[in-house]
Amino acid sequence: MRSNIKNLFIAGAHRGGWGVTRSYLKEFPPPPEVLVADPKAQRAKTLANEWNRFGARAIARDEKCEDVIKEVPEDWVVMLSVDNVLPMIKVIRHSRSPLQWQLLGRSTANTIVGFSGTLLPDDHRSRVCSMSLLNNLSPYAIPVSSQHISSSVLNDRVLAFTRNEVSNNSAKSIFELDESSKNGGLRVFYGTQQYPLVVIMGEIAPFREVERRVFEIEVPQMNGYKDYAVAVVLTNQVEVFVLKRYQKRKDIKFYTTLGEPVPSEIEKPQVRSVVTD
Repeated sequence: MRSNIKNLFIAGAHRGGWGVTRSYLKEFPPPPEVLVADPKAQRAKTLANEWNRFGARAIARDEKCEDVIKEVPEDWVVMLSVDNVLPMIKVIRHSRSPLQWQLLGRSTANTIVGFSGTLLPDDHRSRVCSMSLLNNLSPYAIPVSSQHISSSVLNDRVLAFTRNEVSNNSAKSIFELDESSKNGGLRVFYGTQQYPLVVIMGEIAPFREVERRVFEIEVPQMNGYKDYAVAVVLTNQVEVFVLKRYQKRKDIKFYTTLGEPVPSEIEKPQVRSVVTD
């Protein structure tokens, strides 16, 4: 267990902030100092009191995270769990601290998909990819899109389970994050699984063209994960592919769209595989 735990800035004190807090305090000792920011009255104070109860020196600010981040030292760890995507993008753009972000999204088929990013100070590519992904996920983020999710016991359980999985991952990441960390990058969460995530920019095109580009991407095994995910960022739309990798072929294990497909351009996908040399 590490002894040099970094101080922590938590942006967002609603469900995401509480989820990460509970997951963290269940497994790890608290950092020396915690700063919580949320513009809604009493939210930050209530969450800060929870960290104080476990021995941290926690301070609450009823302010926007994109304003408070300007005062946060660069050697602190930043945890972004804000309901609104735009403040997250602003913090990622301007912060040079080790940073963790998380988001839940709703697909066009009411599928719950979790996303997260572990951003190291010098990992410019992951920061740019995070901002592009978040910008296009904005209309489909939860709770923004929660009113569109069919109300049922199953959907409620899936939402709660995915939120818990994402929060557990974020808690572990912020405990391990510092300037010497090596394991940065993005992840996608679907069902009981999580996958390393590669983000590419694309244009609206027939599905087969998008699929071909996804299959052509060569991704080395990351942190022991053989399977991986690719998010194709389009205008107002994100297509998520999970690929299962065998010795000489790849299969599409899972596919979903966050956004509104263009009927004339996007064909209905079918699970396929390709053979690799």
